[in-house]
Amino acid sequence: MGLPFNTGLLIRPATKLSQLVIDEDKLWPTVTVTHSPAWALSGWIFRKKFTVAGTAAGAQANYQMRLEVHFGPGTDSPGVVYLGGHAKDDFSDLRFLNSAGAQLHYWIDTYLYSAHDRCYIWVELDSIPVSPGTADFWMYYDNAAAATGSSGTATFEAFEDFESGALAAWTERDPIAATWTAPAAAKKDGAYGAQGIMVAAGQGGILTWNATSFYQFRAEGWIRIPDADTLADVQGGFVIGWIDNNNYYVVKATDVGATERLTIQEKTGGVAADRATPVYTWAPGTWYKLTTKVFVDALGLRIKGDINDVNVADYTDASPTIGKTRTAGQDAINRASTAAALTTHLELGNPIAANGFVQYVEVWATTALTGAKIGIFYNTGVNQYKCRSAVTIGNIAAGSALTFLVNLACQAGDVIGIYFATGTLESAAAGGTSEAFAGDVCNVGDEQVFIAGAKINSFNGGTVNLAAVGLFAASTINSRLWADTFKVTKYANPEPIFGAWVAEEEFAHYYGMTNVKELAAGMVKGDVLFCNGTILAKLSPGSIGTEVMSHDWGADPTFEYPP
Repeated sequence: MGLPFNTGLLIRPATKLSQLVIDEDKLWPTVTVTHSPAWALSGWIFRKKFTVAGTAAGAQANYQMRLEVHFGPGTDSPGVVYLGGHAKDDFSDLRFLNSAGAQLHYWIDTYLYSAHDRCYIWVELDSIPVSPGTADFWMYYDNAAAATGSSGTATFEAFEDFESGALAAWTERDPIAATWTAPAAAKKDGAYGAQGIMVAAGQGGILTWNATSFYQFRAEGWIRIPDADTLADVQGGFVIGWIDNNNYYVVKATDVGATERLTIQEKTGGVAADRATPVYTWAPGTWYKLTTKVFVDALGLRIKGDINDVNVADYTDASPTIGKTRTAGQDAINRASTAAALTTHLELGNPIAANGFVQYVEVWATTALTGAKIGIFYNTGVNQYKCRSAVTIGNIAAGSALTFLVNLACQAGDVIGIYFATGTLESAAAGGTSEAFAGDVCNVGDEQVFIAGAKINSFNGGTVNLAAVGLFAASTINSRLWADTFKVTKYANPEPIFGAWVAEEEFAHYYGMTNVKELAAGMVKGDVLFCNGTILAKLSPGSIGTEVMSHDWGADPTFEYPP
């Protein structure tokens, strides 16, 4: 049947009309609004788009970033969004999607229920391009029937809230020094937390996460010195890059010379040395959020310690030994021959096995090198190689293996190369697989045909991978450290940054249409209407005319009475 004349269409503000479908054949037909791009989640009323700007550190995959989400009204800003009251009061109806409409993992962090105020949400963004590229993502909200999709396990590289009351994902590295459990008494949130009780004075009780695949990362969690203890009794925090009980870094609350501090300590070969000891006052019985950021830049291996999101301690290891893994090239040792200057030397015998970054190079010069460059190369033909990434090191002293921190992009099958203007490099005349070109090819995009050879050149590259992370406690017998909600994220320096939010969109069913003179004659259930420029038109058959108009994209329609 045809629809009666002079019904009404109710449009709420901020609706962006793209398409209308007549759902019901009655006086007040339901009209579904279809958006462009398509609305990806059925049952959700609102959505906002946000942009993330890439980083010069390279493209990032499955990278975790934190949003601040407010329940009430306010003005959005990068990384901060207001929902205008259009959400469940526990934020469980929030969802995050990429530009293709695929849902992303997320985890709700702090929720201030008593204030009905805000939460922090970590979102695992599937793909962020290298700077200056950007990526778009969507946040959907306002669905009273939605159950929470929050999952720390799915979102982070490592996650533990200790709610199982057990430590199945952890390994106790020094059971003589401490006993680790997950009792209810040690909780900050939920039912359980972690507790380390010292059983041997002056020892270090270490509990590490069982995964070992972290690259540059952020470890974050809550620590507390119980009310009955003092900082003179206990030291505690995070262990970083544990190899064994004699080799690791630790970021911890300490009491050094009766002064409370946040200390970054390095233990190498069983000898501990404090590397950064800024003053910080700790209050027993108070929970503190401890964050440790680990990354490599031009200065070296960087370890930063933050308390409650404020940087307190910072250490740079210009020539790290803990966590080094060679991935390309040959041992940097004293050999019987030398390699000459003004030549680009490639080492083919140990190609790179996986995509990623070369984070350090190690070189042994026979006589001091000047104008030294390191390049990563890939094969483009018979004995032909092209430089993928490169860095200038400059001068390299002679007589020993020296380490330099770099950040060179590489892919599986790539090889490492070196060029220097003056000096000589330790080398063996035979027994290897190398190639050489008389000139400087260590510049991104340079490509040449090399001459095959049999030298073994004393330089290599690899990663600085502080993989084993966990909890640390030390000091007097029976002293305790409590910890809760431990997580590990990826970390790029500089980090990707949030951009602007796009204005709110609303999806809903609207009722009726008014002042459309052809309604009575021809409109039935299933008819499709769409915006043709500024005119609302019927897909088939024919056009409605100009009685309903939207003016600009996203503006409220206005109505003209038919003659």
